[in-house]
Amino acid sequence: MKGADSHKPVALLQTEFNESHGAFSPDGQYVAYTSDESGRSEIYVQTFPDPTRRWQVSTEGGSWPRWRRDGNELFFLALDTAVMVASVSLPRGVFGVPQSACGGCRAAPTFGRPYDAVADGRRVLVLSSLRNPGDEALTVILDWSR
Repeated sequence: MKGADSHKPVALLQTEFNESHGAFSPDGQYVAYTSDESGRSEIYVQTFPDPTRRWQVSTEGGSWPRWRRDGNELFFLALDTAVMVASVSLPRGVFGVPQSACGGCRAAPTFGRPYDAVADGRRVLVLSSLRNPGDEALTVILDWSR
């Protein structure tokens, strides 16, 4: 999309379902998003800007998709708030079986994305709840990238 038309808003989806949490792939040719069209929230990927191809990535529910920088993995939250990851092979539309991204870690409920992954996907930062209410310690880890 070049020229003046490239700045006009375009509807990505117009359905009776709830779609949210859209995330462009690093190359801008795909969009991952959450939709409840199956009766529960699931993660889908579709081509962009022409929505001719679409795939379901999650198998047991999901929300908040996030691409790894090279586009070879897609992170998301499972319904139980576990951080999951699935391998991605596009344009063929082949997705690996989702698995835990961080040994079963779970994210705290929040209004924003409660996790993030570093660009290479090797580390995941998760906002989590206190295990025991009343334990209000703050732990700061320095040089965690080493």
